[in-house]
Amino acid sequence: MTGPLPDIEIYLQRAAPRDIVSWLKKHFEIMETVSQGDSHTLTLAYEGKSLECVIVEKAAKGGYVSVWFKKNETPWSSDEECASEAFTVLGVESRCSVGGWKPGADDDSGGWYRFTDEGRSVVNWLT
Repeated sequence: MTGPLPDIEIYLQRAAPRDIVSWLKKHFEIMETVSQGDSHTLTLAYEGKSLECVIVEKAAKGGYVSVWFKKNETPWSSDEECASEAFTVLGVESRCSVGGWKPGADDDSGGWYRFTDEGRSVVNWLT
């Protein structure tokens, strides 16, 4: 694959939204935050461009929080780069798809990078 992915999505285990927002502030200007229940939509600015980031608490079994940048106007060219940095900064297990998502893909059949203290590994989502 060449060039950045069109969007970025990662999953963080038991990460507090306030900690995620603190991490995001290192890269983005936060223009607006709208929270509705367990979902938080942030309007961000990066290098003069605007984008939305959606943080969804309890997005997946095991206490995973989804962090989805709707378009990739980010400092990362891939989900893997973003998840790796999130693990380093936040110190919580981070996951992302090994490849870009494709319509009709079975997301819990495997093919996920997991970042932990032991390093990066490829796992089935249920691992």
